[in-house]
Amino acid sequence: MAMTEAQQAALAQADARAAVLAEIDAKLQAANQNASVMPGMTGDRQFLPMVGQSLLKGAAGLGDIVVGLPEDVKRLYEYFSTKGASVPQKYQPITDIAKERGYIVPENEPGSDPILKGIDFTAQLAGGGGINPYTIGRAALTSGLPAVARNVGGQLARTGAQGAVGSAALQGMQSVGFDNPAVLGLGTMLPMGITGAAMSLRPSTATIANEALKGATPEQLRLAQALQNQSFGAGAPVTAAEAISQTTGGSPLSNIQRIVESSPKGAAVMSPFMAARPEGNAQYLQKTLMDISPVAPQSAIPRAVQSAAENVIGGAESALTQKVSPYYRAAGAQSIPDTDLATLKGNPKIAEAIDYVISTPKYGVKGADPKSVETLVAAKQFLNDQYSEFSNPTSAQKNAARITTIADKELADFLKVFSPEYKKGSDIYAGAQRNQIEPLKQGGVGILAEQTGTPAELLVKQREQLMPANPVALFPADIKRTVELLRRKDPALVPAWTSQNLEGIFNETAQNLQGGANQAGGAKFITAITGNPQQRQNLKTLITESVSPEAWKGFDNFAQVMEAQGKRQGQGSLTASNIEAQKELKGGGIGVIPKSIFKPSTVTGWYEDWRLGKNTQELARLLTNPEGVKLFVELSKTKPQSAKAQALANTLAGGNVATNPLEKEEK
Repeated sequence: MAMTEAQQAALAQADARAAVLAEIDAKLQAANQNASVMPGMTGDRQFLPMVGQSLLKGAAGLGDIVVGLPEDVKRLYEYFSTKGASVPQKYQPITDIAKERGYIVPENEPGSDPILKGIDFTAQLAGGGGINPYTIGRAALTSGLPAVARNVGGQLARTGAQGAVGSAALQGMQSVGFDNPAVLGLGTMLPMGITGAAMSLRPSTATIANEALKGATPEQLRLAQALQNQSFGAGAPVTAAEAISQTTGGSPLSNIQRIVESSPKGAAVMSPFMAARPEGNAQYLQKTLMDISPVAPQSAIPRAVQSAAENVIGGAESALTQKVSPYYRAAGAQSIPDTDLATLKGNPKIAEAIDYVISTPKYGVKGADPKSVETLVAAKQFLNDQYSEFSNPTSAQKNAARITTIADKELADFLKVFSPEYKKGSDIYAGAQRNQIEPLKQGGVGILAEQTGTPAELLVKQREQLMPANPVALFPADIKRTVELLRRKDPALVPAWTSQNLEGIFNETAQNLQGGANQAGGAKFITAITGNPQQRQNLKTLITESVSPEAWKGFDNFAQVMEAQGKRQGQGSLTASNIEAQKELKGGGIGVIPKSIFKPSTVTGWYEDWRLGKNTQELARLLTNPEGVKLFVELSKTKPQSAKAQALANTLAGGNVATNPLEKEEK
């Protein structure tokens, strides 16, 4: 079918444009073949015009992507739907216009020099979106010039890295003969994408803070900062990670701290901090113990406790004797008839008892009348004493014990019937023995009174009654009763004993290790004395009842700090989560590229050490800062690249956070 005049005119115009473009392309090819290296560029091939043209080509290329998209889709459709069709070229309407109007000329092309090609490639990338003026403008309006400088610097670094990697990949593929546009495009864009993602997703202290504080309530974080303040004030500082773990029940920051301590640059900050911990803990304990008792530890204290317990038992028995003595004295003035005496002596054991007591001064009735009730009471006491020797009789002694018991009961029954006064005194005595004396002897005080051994042995035995490591049947009420009884003899004794024992246990659990001072000694000490709730309640009762509630509060504060130190992970505790966190700290940045493409172990090893050191040094300073919890909270509220995050991070290098920072929070 014949073409119309309009169609013929359009065809002629297209041919003319094609001829112009062909001429321009020929000149560009000639320029590429005759280009010189950058230092020797001629006057008509200047470096800056080349860079400017490259930036223009990048911007034009970005326009080609937008404007030319419909035509590109059409060309691709025809290519895949037409058998034998040639590979379509990218539709470049904006670039073609720039060439036609002389904005893109052969004189400003890079030529064949690989360095100039790389610069050209990078500049095109920058002009095609690598430098984002919107984010730069936003930073200028919201955060000031420092943020603009960081923003521009970050974009230039990312674009430069991507350009260098992309150009190297493209020229490398071309040098070995690849000419397929799809292969060249994919082979170029893939490493560039990896580079950009690696640099954009690099972790920061703000990112780590945000992740680590997820789930922590404001009140928990407030308590954590208060705990950190207290620990620094007491000279036994805890890290921000330890404080947060103590108040929240656990925090990912514990994993981070372990990694930080294991890194070279992190260790440079953390090691001196931790090395001072054992001495600081010991001094803090001494201050706390002074509020319990100012008495220095001494070997006389365990013996004094045993003696005080004996006096408690003896005093109770003496008081009971004084109470019933009037009744026994009234009964003792009476005498029984001869017939009753004869009947009683019909029991050989009673006769033996009567004859013995009136023949010895031991019972106070030597030479007394055998018919006197006083003599019979003394005889009964003799039978009681004799029976006590059979408290655990052997087989041969069991019959003798039985005979003594029968005689004692017979004599007691007779006296109760014969003398109302004796019966009343006996009933009082029996009731007191059953309800007071025996429970006293079987309780904590009675056990303390019966203990024997060296001062060191006594101290260990006494712990089982006042500070048991594994309490099963010893409860706060038992300790309270024991303390009350001992305080009656000496109010300062139990506090001194408590202080001495706490110091002794601390010295045992916190003793130096083979490698040096025990940095975990304080936490181990608290576990040893408050390892379970009942043990803690027993200790609380001991200190509260022997000293005061304020003394327990002071010790409990000390315990909180030591427990927080226990949240620190020990050496060799790189669990799966630790290893993953370590990978995150090492990840990111342009070092991913040599690792993923070339994989030279020296390069990747150097890079990982540098990357890990950068993050861990900042984290180490943050963890050991007296206001570390507060700083973590502030960082967690900011975007990693925000001006506020940067300002806070700067404090880790020795600066201070302004009380009213000018930087606005990024929303």
